[in-house]
Amino acid sequence: MGCLVYQPYSGSRSLRSYCPTHRRTCQSSIPCCKKSIDPAMWKRLDAAILQWIYGTISSDLLLAILRCDDTAEGAWKRLEALFQDNKASRVTHLEEDFTNAVFEEQHTIDNYCNYLQSLADRLVDVDAPVSNGRLVLRLTGSFPEAYNGTVDFIQNQEPLPSFESCR
Repeated sequence: MGCLVYQPYSGSRSLRSYCPTHRRTCQSSIPCCKKSIDPAMWKRLDAAILQWIYGTISSDLLLAILRCDDTAEGAWKRLEALFQDNKASRVTHLEEDFTNAVFEEQHTIDNYCNYLQSLADRLVDVDAPVSNGRLVLRLTGSFPEAYNGTVDFIQNQEPLPSFESCR
C-alpha cells in the first residue's frame, strides 16, 4: 500500500509527491511505498489523487485544468501555474487598493485599520509584504484634518511606532 505525502510549499500545505523517498520519514501509519510498486497500483493512486484534486476546486478552475488522459501531477502543475501566473496582476491590484485607501470610505478608525491590515495580509500572500512604516504612513496619510495633531505626533517619531500601537 502506498502513502501520500504532504509537504509545506510557499507558506501553504500542498500535495508535492505521492511517495516519500528512502531519505524522508513518512508520517503515515501506512507502510511507505517502494519503487517496485505495481504499475496498476500507481494508476489507482494517481486516479484517486486526481479525483481529490478535481473534487476540491471550483468549477471554473476545474474547467481550466481539465484534460483527457490526465495525471494528478499534470493537473496539479496546471493548477499551480494558474495561481503563479495571476500573482503579478494580483499584486498590482492590491497595491493600488492599498495606495488609494481612504479613511472616509471606512467610516470608523477600526474599520480603516482592519481594511489596511487585510490588504497588507493579502499582499504578504502574494510575496509583496508591506513594511510597518508603510502601514503607519498609509494609516496616517488619509486621516481627516481633525486628526492633524495626532498625525504629526505619529509621523515625527523616530522610529515610527508599530501599526498595532497606532490603532
